[in-house]
Amino acid sequence: MLHRTLLGIALATLAALVGCGGGKRDQLVAKAASDFSCDQGAITTEALGMYFEKAAGCGKEGSYVFDGQGWVSPIDRAAFEMSCPKSQLTSTVIERKTVGVTGCGKKGVYVLVTSPSGPSWLLNSTDDAGSAKQGASPSDQPVAK
Repeated sequence: MLHRTLLGIALATLAALVGCGGGKRDQLVAKAASDFSCDQGAITTEALGMYFEKAAGCGKEGSYVFDGQGWVSPIDRAAFEMSCPKSQLTSTVIERKTVGVTGCGKKGVYVLVTSPSGPSWLLNSTDDAGSAKQGASPSDQPVAK
């Protein structure tokens, strides 16, 4: 009898953790709506893997991973690292664990890494299109006389 009870608890726990059902989906929709400055009713979600989801709405798209407590997006880090408001950032899945984030004339590539403390997004590379004049060479600069 104890074996069945433990099995039942294990199955219930597994069912609660798998996918984006119930409260986890509601959390994801609320987070995406906040990140996109968008109404929750306009948000759609798509499972990309276990604990890895894509949300879209109001012309924006974001990638999220569930860290055991809530949904984490590379946009959370990018807002700080790119000095750009979350509402102006969007992300695109490049590969299974690689996401591109663009906004405010900048773009970065974030990689999903896992550790005993949980998953997180780490900046892998950046491009700041606004930091240098496109097509300018040193010979294009005025010469002081």
